[in-house]
Amino acid sequence: MKKQIKKLFYAILLYPLYMISKIIPQSDDLWIFGAWYGSRYSDNTSYLFEYVNQKKSGINAIWLSNKREIISIIRSKGFKAYNKNSLMGFWYACRAKISFVNCGYSDVNIYAIGKSFKVQCWHGIPLKKIKYDDEINENKHHNTIYRGIKSILLRIFPFLKEKWDLIISSSPEVTQRLSTAFRINKANIIETGYPRMDIILSPRREYLNSIKINQNWGNLGKIILYAPTHRKEGFGGEILFDSMDFSIFNDFLIREDATMLIKMHFHHENNNNYLFKDSFSNIKFLKNNDVLDINHLLPFVDVLISDYSGILLDYLILDRPIIFTSFDLEEYIKEDRELYEDYVITVKGNNCKNWSKVQDQLQKIFSGVDVSDTSRKEMLQRFFQYHDNNNCKRIIDSLEDYIDISS
Repeated sequence: MKKQIKKLFYAILLYPLYMISKIIPQSDDLWIFGAWYGSRYSDNTSYLFEYVNQKKSGINAIWLSNKREIISIIRSKGFKAYNKNSLMGFWYACRAKISFVNCGYSDVNIYAIGKSFKVQCWHGIPLKKIKYDDEINENKHHNTIYRGIKSILLRIFPFLKEKWDLIISSSPEVTQRLSTAFRINKANIIETGYPRMDIILSPRREYLNSIKINQNWGNLGKIILYAPTHRKEGFGGEILFDSMDFSIFNDFLIREDATMLIKMHFHHENNNNYLFKDSFSNIKFLKNNDVLDINHLLPFVDVLISDYSGILLDYLILDRPIIFTSFDLEEYIKEDRELYEDYVITVKGNNCKNWSKVQDQLQKIFSGVDVSDTSRKEMLQRFFQYHDNNNCKRIIDSLEDYIDISS
């Protein structure tokens, strides 16, 4: 409720900016990009932004953020970037022909993009229910009075209700989920594939310098990544390591010449959860500064361990072993987020309930037996229409079917 009151307060305070934005003329060759509410430079929109800068010489592509360090990084690459809350950020957002985001309007400037063609790139293939499909968090049932007040406020402040002209998808099955999640016609969803696949399928050497691990890659041996999704926006999930004996597991990794990297969701790091002391030679906890973009790390990973995170589906494109974990499945789908499909059926029953089972599966994989092979191949066909790194190109080419773009 506090979050909603704060949002309404700023809507009232900054309403004049919204009115001003309606009279500022657009520029056909101006596109703006943003991600993660302005706080990060990563994921689908960042890859598309760099593609446009490199391939579309006639387009003035601008990144908007609220982080000074992000703006500096982007400018050091030779690209244009501005604070989304600055006068220049507001000006460019008002004039943009197209706005690309991967979360919502707040990725760029919520008060200024009303006239632009709004493209939702999202941040992964949804395994967990999102937006209007998520009845636990985002679409709770309220009484008639609450709904009536909300309806009136959305009429007064239309920029508080996000509407998309185009949404990016990777397959017909993903399109179905996005259609209900965003309550949008399937005709406004294009199945081009996601820009992140262009990165995951890129040669590993291209992103080696973006990963800061205090050890040479050659000394890590086989690389295992444990990357679970967040619990309660980073305030839950203590059960994840309850069954782990770190000493025993570390000894196992030493014998197998393997290293397990643990990358918690950034919500947990923001809330100071799981920042354990790095006291094990072959188990390493990665912080946000170690890996600014998880997609740069995936090409180096030999085995992925995860639960209900979309990273499970992203990693499919590499056709490498996956260990599915469901330490808290019943609790998760009841209190945190429902899933779009039965998890047990999806992974063909090959899910681990504790770390002892995870170790058993790793032992099989190191012996040449990949029990995830059948489920992985089935999921790959369902969630990926394309298995290449031409996704950015398809997105830009497809936009020509919707609006007039000059190259």
